[in-house]
Amino acid sequence: MITIHDLSEIFKTSYTEEDLYIEYFDNDNWIVEVENYYENIVDVLTYVESCNYTDHKSIIQMQNIIRAFAPIPNIDDCMLEYISTQVGRKIVRETAMPFPPTTNNLDSLGIFTIITPEIFEKAEQETNNCVPPHRDDFVNGQIYLSGGCGTSFYQYNGEELPNLTSVPSGKLETSQDYENYLDKYYTEVYHTDGEPNTFIMFNGQFHHAVDYKRQKERENYRIIQNIYFADVTTQFTQELIHMVDDNDLRWNHIILYEFLNNNIVWRTDDPKIQQEKDNWLKGAPTILPIETYMNYIQGE
Repeated sequence: MITIHDLSEIFKTSYTEEDLYIEYFDNDNWIVEVENYYENIVDVLTYVESCNYTDHKSIIQMQNIIRAFAPIPNIDDCMLEYISTQVGRKIVRETAMPFPPTTNNLDSLGIFTIITPEIFEKAEQETNNCVPPHRDDFVNGQIYLSGGCGTSFYQYNGEELPNLTSVPSGKLETSQDYENYLDKYYTEVYHTDGEPNTFIMFNGQFHHAVDYKRQKERENYRIIQNIYFADVTTQFTQELIHMVDDNDLRWNHIILYEFLNNNIVWRTDDPKIQQEKDNWLKGAPTILPIETYMNYIQGE
């Protein structure tokens, strides 16, 4: 028997700007926190635990996680406008996959920037799978549903890293290896406890990681709802293009940059980005006109 869920009732929120706490840090880093985000966290967690989970380790390297995908547009656009104003960045929602449909009609793509892909994550405690502090090329949103452990944020103390997503090398086979690695390269500047029904949003360029060190005192897993946003501030997107040395990745960032400028929001690892590049190479029709990429390609 199939159970029909009214997601608008389950994922119901009620908060105002007074409920948003924003902390600012150096290097344009910031974190937004909202406590008691959902009206009924029990209903949300019950729904999430009823999802079909699959063990798909290739989604994130080095971490054993179990994920289920469900598109749920539950982040208020007014909230994004307010946060954008406060942090001085233009933040929009990522386009959900498998939406929008493959089409060359630009107008039909733009409306899907209001939909976001949601990922429910169970992070298991595996001492040899601790993901080190890292940065992302998007804005992160997380809603802690079950507790378990939170998120730590760091200042990086080592030599300058070559790329946005680079991390210093290290052999992390035991929990002591991991703690020594942290002590050598990082200073923790903030952490969230991961209390159930707490929402956080932060600049993905802020070095961050699952709070494994405090996880020892908690249960050995957590369920969170991941929500991805894009920072489409012009300066940021321009920097994306010029900081990528690898030619293949650079093409992806060029395409992403043009998508952002046309109000079509995808992540660099989205299959649509690769599809657009492949179509260009084969001379097949592309979603955006080929001319939009030519200046960058010829500039190489």
